[in-house]
Amino acid sequence: MKKQLSMLLLILSLLLVLAGCNETDPPVETEPAEESSSIEETSAEETTEEDITEESETYEPLSKEMDWKIRETYRDTYVTLQNYYETEALSLRYFGEFNGAYVVFVDGDQSYSSFNTGITVAGVHISYPTMQRMMVYHEKSGTFQGLRGAYGDGWLTFEDLLMIKERYEGFGEMTKEEYRTLVYVEPLSDTLEQKIKDSYIRDGGDPEYGILIEYEGGFHGSHVMFVHNPGLYYQMVTFDRVEDLVFLYPDSRSMCVYNEESDSFLDLKAAYEAGWLTYEDLVLLQRRYGEAYSGWEGYLERVERYAGSNGNLPEIDELPK
Repeated sequence: MKKQLSMLLLILSLLLVLAGCNETDPPVETEPAEESSSIEETSAEETTEEDITEESETYEPLSKEMDWKIRETYRDTYVTLQNYYETEALSLRYFGEFNGAYVVFVDGDQSYSSFNTGITVAGVHISYPTMQRMMVYHEKSGTFQGLRGAYGDGWLTFEDLLMIKERYEGFGEMTKEEYRTLVYVEPLSDTLEQKIKDSYIRDGGDPEYGILIEYEGGFHGSHVMFVHNPGLYYQMVTFDRVEDLVFLYPDSRSMCVYNEESDSFLDLKAAYEAGWLTYEDLVLLQRRYGEAYSGWEGYLERVERYAGSNGNLPEIDELPK
């Protein structure tokens, strides 16, 4: 009897334990849908222009080995008093590696005058507060070039130039995409370029010294450019004025417009009056040209200085033929 009672008590105890296991607190309710939405919103925010800038600012630093190699190569290439100048005395300001090309300022070997200047490569203008220039070290060739030479030799692309500008000084009030749209110019095709040169020679251009085209962009079948013989122009500041827009030139070369349909050239003002260019086209052209000339703010200062009061500055149509 006692044995049977003990067995019943054991079974009862087990039943109570099992019942207790099923009486746990209810789980805390979550809102997975809203949490997912929150994550998606954060992800969207993280791919904005701010994120692109952050990515631009957090590029990988130079390795110690490459830092030393660049400084040593620079010393051996440019520092004249090598026996008295140690590589350790040089330092680098680094703006990124682009397919084996390293963009740097090299400091420590000389001082530079404070003078606001800059360089424009493929329409991208980079300002400098002194006469010091960015250098590009090419790992494969073991040599240096400036930005323009590096771009010309294929070490840097147009997108690389935009990234360098973004890391170095930014785009002011513009976004990267707005700046890209402003300065990028689709190149002339080889066929059209040759046609323009042939037409220029037909209209009196001298082929003996070659024909150079500096292309500023196409608008509705009309193409704006500088086209000239090398060196055959006056060294003087001049300008064109169309409506209230001023196009300042560092010499006697001026922009002209070639129209594909008529196979002919006109100056800016005549092209505007003929309907080849709209006022909006000219506004974009001036903004793009001014950015390339000296940066937009610098260009406006020069326009005010040289052409604001007209002073003694000649317009293009006043120059001797």
